[in-house]
Amino acid sequence: MNCRNAERWILKSLNRDLPPGEAGLLEEHLRACPGCRTLRNEYAVLRGALGRLPVPALRPGFAGRVGARLDALARPASESLWRAWCLRAIPVSLFLIGLFVGGLIFLPDGSSNLSQTEAFLLNGTVPQSEAPVYFDESKKPEENTMLILFPAAETAAAKKPRP
Repeated sequence: MNCRNAERWILKSLNRDLPPGEAGLLEEHLRACPGCRTLRNEYAVLRGALGRLPVPALRPGFAGRVGARLDALARPASESLWRAWCLRAIPVSLFLIGLFVGGLIFLPDGSSNLSQTEAFLLNGTVPQSEAPVYFDESKKPEENTMLILFPAAETAAAKKPRP
């Protein structure tokens, strides 16, 4: 046992009897430690001196004031309920904001930057249905064939860096 625990048990022993195991350990420590013996004697002197003082009389209305304070503590005010609700709402709102921002960052937007070939393959469209559009727009048959066979060529021309 250390002196800090012994001091706690000395204070307990002045107010009530200690259990037999604790009382035996405390007495054993007090036999070995002169500082704790002195401390026990000082506490005993203080307790004896305080026991001889007269008990002060209570002021009038003391019981009413204490009762009113206890009633106020028993019923939480509406402001404290509001604060408690707000403190619980903060993590929920932060989670919802994080979910919204995460959705904006990680979910794809509606626009797609697909070439015509990628659009044909991914959207399940048939390239032959688009062929009449090419034939109507262009006048030279060689260009029409090239546009049908190599639709990515027109996007590659648009992406070339200009000097």
